[in-house]
Amino acid sequence: MKSFFYGMVVECIIGIISLIMKDSGFFMKASGVVGFGSLIISGIISGFMSENIYRRIAVENAEERRSRLDWSGNIFTFSIPGIIGFLLTYFYV
Repeated sequence: MKSFFYGMVVECIIGIISLIMKDSGFFMKASGVVGFGSLIISGIISGFMSENIYRRIAVENAEERRSRLDWSGNIFTFSIPGIIGFLLTYFYV
């Protein structure tokens, strides 16, 4: 849940900057970069976007796999507020 909170903090900072700049396009672009960028990084770290995932699983132990998947889950949770902010801005502004 801490990563979701940090994602909300980043979205609030992006919102404040876009209000100061008076540019809603900045909010949409920055939220998209943060949200979808974190989502892609999460997929890369988890091995979902890798063609040699079976080779990685064969050489890592359970602790390394758990650590890798924990990082991936935290980054995915961090990306959720950015994706929601992007979608709300895209459809309603």
